[in-house]
Amino acid sequence: MPRGGGPAAAAASEADQAIRAGKSPCPLDENGVPPAGKGFGSGWPDRGRPDHPSAAQRPQRRTSPNSWLNKRLAGTKVLMVIAPEQFRDEELLVPKEKFEAAGAVVTVASTRTGEAKGMLGAKVNADKTLSEVKAQDFQAIVVVGGMGSPEFLWNEDKLHSLVQELNAAAK
Repeated sequence: MPRGGGPAAAAASEADQAIRAGKSPCPLDENGVPPAGKGFGSGWPDRGRPDHPSAAQRPQRRTSPNSWLNKRLAGTKVLMVIAPEQFRDEELLVPKEKFEAAGAVVTVASTRTGEAKGMLGAKVNADKTLSEVKAQDFQAIVVVGGMGSPEFLWNEDKLHSLVQELNAAAK
């Protein structure tokens, strides 16, 4: 029980008892959704932990085909820059999947075209080299990290100028 007593301590105690009983301390409505301002990330006892009993009751959030994100990204051209070796697979693949699902057009560029290999074994084809891309053709740029970045990207003047041009254009 938290020090000091009072309403906060009583609420924490009730939440602890609910957790020990295998129940969610966060009340859910008939659709399994916490009330506004409560539940995931709101400071309620579950604190958004995926291992908490209430985690299974939380609805999975997915981007629907008609969401504002899809409407906002539809047709947006995104440049994702990777090192030809040792890029972080998840830093490329997860955002790329989300961008494409939201209707964005993604181009993967590197210091050379062809197959690039990630740190965890993913193999991706780089569509273009950095010297082939122009800042005015894209609305966004994502520079993917990884162990290959210092060797292949950090001192790449073309990448520096691309990032500077897109930043100057408020993209």
